[in-house]
Amino acid sequence: MGCAASVVGAPVPEWAMRLGLDGAHPARLRKFYAKQGLEDPEWMASDEQIWQVLEKERLDAEQRVSECDGWNHHVTLMQEGRGQAAVVRASKGGEVRLVIKGRMCNKDGDSCIHQLMLTDRK
Repeated sequence: MGCAASVVGAPVPEWAMRLGLDGAHPARLRKFYAKQGLEDPEWMASDEQIWQVLEKERLDAEQRVSECDGWNHHVTLMQEGRGQAAVVRASKGGEVRLVIKGRMCNKDGDSCIHQLMLTDRK
């Protein structure tokens, strides 16, 4: 797993940086689990394991979507001028422009209605 050191903070794998993730991602994940009252899985013991699990899950999901195996999706937020945006920040009342790209796959081409991408445009 090749890592590129982030400018400030923990090292981030190159593939994760391309997705817009930063070194705070593992801490955010742990905080989410704690807030939801969820038990931490064993792999959450180290940042490196968190990155490994995320990479494996993303690759597996991408393969399932490309093969249309099951009911899967892949959604990417693109922030104007910044590329992929895993974390979007804005000041109160600020305006954020995003482009949403995605692909949804329904097994056997059924018209499964629970896979929708809804947006609110003003």
